[in-house]
Amino acid sequence: TVGPPAGDRPEDSRRHFIRGSSLLLAGALPAAGLPATGPPAAAASADSLRHPPTIAPAAGRVIKVGLVGCGSRGMTVVNNLLAASLLHGCVQLTAVADAFPDSLQRILRGLKGKYPQQVSVDSTSRCLGLDGYRQLLDRDVDLVLLATPPAFRPQHFEAVVAAGKHIYAEKPIAIDVMGVERFQAANQLALEQRLVVGVGLPRRFQPQYQATVAQLRSGAIGQIVSAQAIQSVRQPRANRGGKSRSELEVQLRNWTQHAWASGGPWVEPHVQNLDVINWVLGDHPLEAKPLEAKPQRADSKQHDGPSPIEFRYASGVSVLSQCLLIDDNGPARLSLTVQGSRGHCDLAAGKIFDSNGRLAWRATSAGGEDGLMQSLLAAIGEGAQFNQAGDAVEATLTAILGRTASSHGQRVGWDELHSS
Repeated sequence: TVGPPAGDRPEDSRRHFIRGSSLLLAGALPAAGLPATGPPAAAASADSLRHPPTIAPAAGRVIKVGLVGCGSRGMTVVNNLLAASLLHGCVQLTAVADAFPDSLQRILRGLKGKYPQQVSVDSTSRCLGLDGYRQLLDRDVDLVLLATPPAFRPQHFEAVVAAGKHIYAEKPIAIDVMGVERFQAANQLALEQRLVVGVGLPRRFQPQYQATVAQLRSGAIGQIVSAQAIQSVRQPRANRGGKSRSELEVQLRNWTQHAWASGGPWVEPHVQNLDVINWVLGDHPLEAKPLEAKPQRADSKQHDGPSPIEFRYASGVSVLSQCLLIDDNGPARLSLTVQGSRGHCDLAAGKIFDSNGRLAWRATSAGGEDGLMQSLLAAIGEGAQFNQAGDAVEATLTAILGRTASSHGQRVGWDELHSS
């Protein structure tokens, strides 16, 4: 059985960190408004061949929304939702939860100024602490947005499903296989209850990507033989704040830099690129193998970028993939391309070129992230079935597969993930 060596896995890092932080959890955190609890321990089949549904929104119904996680990711998510709701017309943010009071206050100030008619959060619906999400679930909300560090996602998702609320969960849905399995099990209950489940994989709802994938499916570049998904991601500088902050608080505030919270660069930023490749190919990879012999150094702060990986799919297609971490002021780049027998495609640009390199087709509409949110809100309003969990599960497992092969330095099969 192949898996990351002990200490390389985010699950191991998380356990080690919590054991070493017990005094902080017992002493320093309550003073900061945090309960003395640490990060959590760590479905439907994907239907990648269909386009996401477009559902006409119902008029007149107010959808009450609760936000869990008021950092920059939470601000982006709720901004996208409220912007999309301008077409829906009846959405109100009525509850928020966060571990830190300053984050909660900052997001409310920003949103109230931008959406004064859609933000109505009274003092009793401002839920503080690591268990603030439980308080929020006691409030009268229809839809819960989950935008905390991904390590918390399975636990929070389970709780929202148990409370019978509709859900939008930011990507990724988990940081390890155990978390994915927890998410899948909870999603079965969500399906039984006909709860709407959206996940932060918006490209499946963007007209540019939809049109480009349709061209590839129709044979615009012939038979697909290979693909590439390579991204460089800026690593923001850590904000340690004052000396009064505990180490756990610092890491939670800078969670993208810590694998126990984010899952590392393969899993957190790169999962959306791997989802597009799975969508194009209509499948998940059979295996992943590193293109560099030595394993990457285990470091919770992720200073070293992961080694490149070659994914192999059942169709015979090979995919070169890597997610590079760069300095905060470096150029962020994305290469998302597909090579065929009669040309190639730049998915990120929505362009197709013939075998001579001449532009043969170009998408006419780019589109933002509103399509996903509009479909989610419309499904809630109409009582329609809407569940992205299958695609999210396969994308997250693909990312974990790449991370495992990269960190372990050897080939790993898809089926080995669940047995490792």
